[in-house]
Amino acid sequence: MPTRPQRPRATPTRNDRSPSARGRSSDFYRSLAWRRFRRRYLAEHPLCVDCLDEGVETLATQLDHLQPVVDRPDLALDPSNVAARCATHHSRRTVREHGGFGRRRRGEGG
Repeated sequence: MPTRPQRPRATPTRNDRSPSARGRSSDFYRSLAWRRFRRRYLAEHPLCVDCLDEGVETLATQLDHLQPVVDRPDLALDPSNVAARCATHHSRRTVREHGGFGRRRRGEGG
């Protein structure tokens, strides 16, 4: 039985977007080097540094770059440039210091 032709999408899907639309650091976070580094670091530092400062022990699930990869690619795999954080603290820091998820930092023109 024949089927109707598919309608074109109004917006591109994630895989249809150009690398510049995804962001400059997206390829890095998919790399084998990053995945290995992240796994090893979280195994060695399993607790969220911010929760420890608050006197609570929470497993870290995310690795946070202190200097963003976009600004300092030379520090991307440097252990002194990362901190183990729980999802809550990582999200809070991202919004506070970087303006949010993919948005411009506060105070930047444009």
